[in-house]
Amino acid sequence: MPGMTLHYIYDPLCGWCYGVSSLIQAAKEVANVKIELHGGGMLTGDNRRQIDSAWRDYVLSQDKRIANLTGQVFSEQYVTLLNDKSLIMDSLPPISAILAAEKLAGKGVEMLLAVQKAHYVRGLKISETETLLNLANELQLNSQLFQQELTLNNESEGLQHISKSRELLALVGGSGFPSFILENDRNELSVISLDKYLGQPKRWQDALIHSQF
Repeated sequence: MPGMTLHYIYDPLCGWCYGVSSLIQAAKEVANVKIELHGGGMLTGDNRRQIDSAWRDYVLSQDKRIANLTGQVFSEQYVTLLNDKSLIMDSLPPISAILAAEKLAGKGVEMLLAVQKAHYVRGLKISETETLLNLANELQLNSQLFQQELTLNNESEGLQHISKSRELLALVGGSGFPSFILENDRNELSVISLDKYLGQPKRWQDALIHSQF
């Protein structure tokens, strides 16, 4: 069976990306599919967001819809987190952590799933270094090397990665986050519509196995 690359353009603070996390887990289990992560940086730079009542209410309304369509759980701890109006939502640190985990141990997907669970289930502040270091320890990554990579990514490498991710999104005419792009063995790219796979990881996995979408 020819190999395929699943390019996933995501943001760790995107609720819909959390909504499709079961699809990423399912894809990871398909032998001939390689997953490449592309952090989009939805809330970076001038777009970083401090929680306020209007933003919180908007996010929670979207989360309810996501939960209904995907079955993903948004916990009470997460809702409590959104009540903290000192919280600044910044996508760069968790993206940097994902890049570091991938570089050090090929655990980018595992770190992505871990930061999503930390935010949406455990109610942790995933833009803070302490949280990311704890997640790295849970994934059994070398603490010193991880911290070095995290710092480097936060200062330069992460922003370069985000820029390239946005270039890819524009190249394929993607509509935002999440975007799944399949690259076949002829290096041809095609955007995969996710609507019929939401909350259906087995159906998604079968589509990947048989290359029928």
